[in-house]
Amino acid sequence: MKIQCEFENIAFVGGPCSGKTSVLDAMKRQVREACREVCVSFIPEAATQILPRDPMLPRRDPLRFQYEVSLWQYMEEDRGIERLLLDPAPLKVQITDRGVADAYIYLSAEQVALMTDQTPQELASRYTAVLYFEPYRSEHLTDGNEYRVEREDEMAALEAKTRSIWEGHPHLYRIPTFDTIEERIAFTRAVLEKHIGVKIFEESVAVGV
Repeated sequence: MKIQCEFENIAFVGGPCSGKTSVLDAMKRQVREACREVCVSFIPEAATQILPRDPMLPRRDPLRFQYEVSLWQYMEEDRGIERLLLDPAPLKVQITDRGVADAYIYLSAEQVALMTDQTPQELASRYTAVLYFEPYRSEHLTDGNEYRVEREDEMAALEAKTRSIWEGHPHLYRIPTFDTIEERIAFTRAVLEKHIGVKIFEESVAVGV
């Protein structure tokens, strides 16, 4: 999809339970409602939309589940862009939980080809910026997904694959861990506003970047 206006398509990425979903959900509630110069939209993680309908699908048919997740993500991002383009704000920002290039983490190239013929690099280039959430081990800073089925070693392997997919993006920002989720949210907000060049969140104490 070719964009003819000022548009930011930003992906939150990282391995399983890296906290990106918790941060994104918090920031949805902090966007400045009265800001006319920018319109911000959020695309939730596809897995959290699919799993409540069939929680056992990842165990019963993991390949089908990952294909449905990837296809849902791809379609919802395009629908989100179409909706944003109708808004009169001069700057439009879409923030997604995961990016469609993650399909190559869970599926073979042949399976991805059923959805798109784009390479991982081409899919990653859909995004003007990528925020990579570094992994951590803390029961207090999870992504809130109670449907996770991976073991710890499996999550580590998936995180390594995720890193290999996204680390070459020209506008990659690393989101480190902090002692509290509030600090991580503040840091992520600061990174986003610095990249976009516009204040999009309500005022609060920020962590320097």
